[in-house]
Amino acid sequence: FPSSFIHIKECTIVNSGPNEIVVPKDDPMVQEISDVLREWNTIWKRLYADGKRQQFQELAQIMKELLDRRRQIMSRTLPRDELRELKQKVAARIDYGNRFAGLDMIPREESGEVINPKTSGVMKLFKSMRNMSQNAESSSSTQSTPHIPGQVKISRAGLPPTAPKKEEHHLFLKFSALALPVNEPCDLLFFL
Repeated sequence: FPSSFIHIKECTIVNSGPNEIVVPKDDPMVQEISDVLREWNTIWKRLYADGKRQQFQELAQIMKELLDRRRQIMSRTLPRDELRELKQKVAARIDYGNRFAGLDMIPREESGEVINPKTSGVMKLFKSMRNMSQNAESSSSTQSTPHIPGQVKISRAGLPPTAPKKEEHHLFLKFSALALPVNEPCDLLFFL
């Protein structure tokens, strides 16, 4: 390869040796966009092979938009407030693309950063997913985003009204240990 095509990126090496893992020091959002585009690429090819032209074009439009925004983030020329807004828009676009492709939703902070399930609590993950699903329902019913050529508009006009949602309450208990003889029967009760 010519030297103009090779760029050395900063990285950290985890587990040096025969099973080393190289982790780039890029912005986490840049890394997420790269991962999402790799995952969507197979779906994009399958849409083409199945002859689903409209979905193929819409996914292509979303992928081009993410590539452009990735380029903007990597340029490091944006002020912090514009960069924060751009990351929020990218996170929203990734979530829309995942819903469009039928993939899992990713729990996120309000800023658009991915929540780490290893360091976050169960309730934080639950609240994040609930907020994301409510935002997805409201955005699909109102469709306040401008129409992009090739974009599918979702309308609830011909659908029956949904039943009112019941308020759910959850209780998370963590019971770590109980020391009893092995053959002894035991009843464990929790009260509020």
